[in-house]
Amino acid sequence: MTVYLCNSFTLSMIMPDLLDAGVVIKASPITLEEARTLLQQGFVSAVGHESTAKVLSSLLGMEVPFNRVQIAITGGDVIVSFQLLIRLPEGKVLGEDEVMALYKEGKIKFFRVEVLPPTEKGLPSTPAGEALLNLYDAPVRLYQERECDLCGEIARVIFFCKIGEWDIGGGPLAICRKCMEAILASSRVDRMNYCICGG
Repeated sequence: MTVYLCNSFTLSMIMPDLLDAGVVIKASPITLEEARTLLQQGFVSAVGHESTAKVLSSLLGMEVPFNRVQIAITGGDVIVSFQLLIRLPEGKVLGEDEVMALYKEGKIKFFRVEVLPPTEKGLPSTPAGEALLNLYDAPVRLYQERECDLCGEIARVIFFCKIGEWDIGGGPLAICRKCMEAILASSRVDRMNYCICGG
């Protein structure tokens, strides 16, 4: 997995073969602290405006190089996008003070952008699927911060007992939200039984 830091997200950032096949794009607003955590283990800067790179360096407390490059993300990669939410006048180039002012006004926000593989079902839209994903952000902590047993990333995980097709022995599986979304979006979801249990 590669983490990219960008000052916007466009479809041209996706590998052409993936784009031709069709993909599901998930964009989730994240906090400054969540962005910092995602970037702490290393990232590739694709911030194409020098003033924005300087503002990001200040906000994140880490060096963000100005790097006007074309990136090509694939499945598993993550983009942290410092996304402008308004349309600027034609030819307008923002200075550092203007970028910071727009961020403070909520007109620029951080987003986590991921490309999910295409499926017949797409993202989970059933009430049960949505309820399951909402557990990862429940006010009562039903999750732990640790390594996901499926992808190996350190993230919020919920423990699931392995029953049905998961009955392979051993203890429960710790599954992060991203992996659960992939499971719910897969063609196997109807054949799997989920049983939330303690770790």
